[in-house]
Amino acid sequence: MSDAEKQIVDEHRFHTYTTHAIPWWVRAIWLFFWVGTIAYFIAYLIPAAKHYF
Repeated sequence: MSDAEKQIVDEHRFHTYTTHAIPWWVRAIWLFFWVGTIAYFIAYLIPAAKHYF
């Protein structure tokens, strides 16, 4: 292995990225947010749009 190749290998040795799992309660918050958004559109914006247009 040449010196340049060794430098490349050494440079990338500690560049390991791991992801963290999203907790279940954060997913629940997002789920309730989107359910609430869809319910808001159905309950308020669609009926209001009928009178506006």
